[in-house]
Amino acid sequence: MAYQGMSVIIVVCMTNWYMIAIIPFIVAIIYYLFKMTIKAFRETTRIFNVTNSPILNSLNESISGGSTIRAYGKQQEFIEINDKYLDRGILSGQVLLGTWCWYSVRMDCTTIIIMAVSATVVILFRETED
Repeated sequence: MAYQGMSVIIVVCMTNWYMIAIIPFIVAIIYYLFKMTIKAFRETTRIFNVTNSPILNSLNESISGGSTIRAYGKQQEFIEINDKYLDRGILSGQVLLGTWCWYSVRMDCTTIIIMAVSATVVILFRETED
C-alpha cells in the first residue's frame, strides 16, 4: 500500500510539478492525525481486552461449575453477573469502534481537502498545462 501511495505521488509530481509544494503539508497532517489517534486506539484496545477478560473467565467458570450453579439455584445471580460483564464489554467495544470511526472521518476530511486543493490548482493552471 505504501508503494502504491508513493507511485501515485511520483506520477502526480511528474505531471504537475507544483503539487510538490502541497505534499509536505499532506504528510504532516496525516502524521499528526495518526500520532494522535494511535495512542487513543491503543488505550481503548487495552480497555476492551481488560473488560472482556471477566466475560471469558465467568463463562469458563460457569461451564465447569454448571451443575453446582443449578444445584444451589444461583442461575439468576449468574445471569445478572454475566449481563453486567457483557454490558461493560459492549460499551468498551463501542468506544473502540468510535475511536476508529473518528480517525476514519478525519482521514476522509483530509482527503476531501486534498481533492479540493488539487482541483483548484488544476483549474488555476489550466492555461499553462496541456
